[in-house]
Amino acid sequence: MRRVSHWVFDLDDTLYPPTVGLTSQQRLHMLGYVQKVYDLPPDEAEIVRRRLVAEHGTTLRGLMITKEIDPVDFLSWEDDLDLSALRPNPPLRDALARLDGPRYVFTNGSAGYGRRVLGRLGLDDLFSGVWGIDSGDYLPKPWLEAYERCFDAFGIEPASGIFVDDSAVNLRVPKDLGMATVLVNPDDPYDHDHVDVRVPDLLTWLRS
Repeated sequence: MRRVSHWVFDLDDTLYPPTVGLTSQQRLHMLGYVQKVYDLPPDEAEIVRRRLVAEHGTTLRGLMITKEIDPVDFLSWEDDLDLSALRPNPPLRDALARLDGPRYVFTNGSAGYGRRVLGRLGLDDLFSGVWGIDSGDYLPKPWLEAYERCFDAFGIEPASGIFVDDSAVNLRVPKDLGMATVLVNPDDPYDHDHVDVRVPDLLTWLRS
């Protein structure tokens, strides 16, 4: 592996396994919000939600553009998420602590949510910064400007950095900017030319 000076990690389903169920909670909250804004039944609202994600990167960004919603109001549902399934993972903590160089979280949730999750995982003291969707005008991954703002804010040099995410879509821009990329997703069946390493879980890769 090349020398790494900066480590950037996605949060949900990357620093903890999908079996925790937070992503499912998030999807239900977002679906409910789309139902309310568009006045649609659940099945039709889910079609709209998927379209918003496909066209704008996230449900939030799509609603901001199409319905001019208040992003603070939208993100308020994060406070209702049940984080009780999150538990410290000592082996993961040890592996992260051994990494040489600063570590950052880049999440499409709010920065506050990111810090709460890190706290539940017992990892908050290991990360030098958390970048959330509210850190830069609510621009989400995979928008180029979102990455540029995050990297500029934290002084991250892409040419000597690694980006780790459970979504292959979110790794395209980091790769184009010169970063090494790691896909943490056992269920992605596709080959991606912009993914350098693919692993079933984060700890497996960190121990390799």
